[in-house]
Amino acid sequence: MKLEAITRAKIWLLATVVIGFSFLNGCDGNWADAGVKLANEIPAYALEQIKSHKILDENEKLIAYYDVSLPVDGSEATILTNERVVYLKDDRSTSIKYDRIIDIKYTDEGWAGDTIVIKSSEGEWMKIVIAVANDGALLFDILKDSTRL
Repeated sequence: MKLEAITRAKIWLLATVVIGFSFLNGCDGNWADAGVKLANEIPAYALEQIKSHKILDENEKLIAYYDVSLPVDGSEATILTNERVVYLKDDRSTSIKYDRIIDIKYTDEGWAGDTIVIKSSEGEWMKIVIAVANDGALLFDILKDSTRL
């Protein structure tokens, strides 16, 4: 009976690994570009996405970027500039200027990743979810520093 349970566990583990690798192999994303990236690390596809969506205002500078999308293709992203936090999703962007942010909450949710919730003085809310091991704390630190909260 014990040997049968060990064999089932090995089969389950092997199946999980095979399915996981098959999934990753089937996604055409930029996996090496995953995680929070600082201005000097932002990949070319992300810079093109930012340019094509006209995210930056004339005097804005990129500070950090996080690609939220599972295929890592820039279709959903968090962008920090020197003036505001921008969330790009479904070909639209929403943003909150740093001087209007009145509260930022950070939660490390273990294997579920990190969650950052932002509240503005106008009552706007923004939620940023960062996958586990993608430097969520770094994005939070930059937000805190930029808002001086």
